[in-house]
Amino acid sequence: MVFSKDSKETKFVENIPIIGYLASAIHAGAGNEEHTKRAAAKCTNSNLAVIGGIAGGVLGGPVGAMAGAAAGSSVGIASEHGISQHIKDESVRDLPKLRPNDWKGDWS
Repeated sequence: MVFSKDSKETKFVENIPIIGYLASAIHAGAGNEEHTKRAAAKCTNSNLAVIGGIAGGVLGGPVGAMAGAAAGSSVGIASEHGISQHIKDESVRDLPKLRPNDWKGDWS
C-alpha cells in the first residue's frame, strides 16, 4: 500500500529535510510510536546535512559548502544513530546491517 507506515514512499518522505517531521507527526497521530522516532531520526540527519552545507556555503563558497555538508552529514548520522537507539523494534529501526564479512573485496 502506498504511504503505509513501512512503504518505500513513506521512508522516502521521512528523509526529506523538514518534511520528514510531518511524516513523524502523522506516525504519532496514528499511534505508531516506533515509526515516529524513525522518521524524526532520519529527518534530523537530513536537516543537519543541509544546514551544514548552507552554512559552509555562506562562509566558504562552494568548497565551504562541500565541507559543511560533509561535517553536517557526519553529525546527522551520529544523531540518527542516537535517536534510533530508542527504537525497540529492530525491524523499524532501519539502520544499515553491515557486518565485517559482508564485503569480501573480490573484484573479479
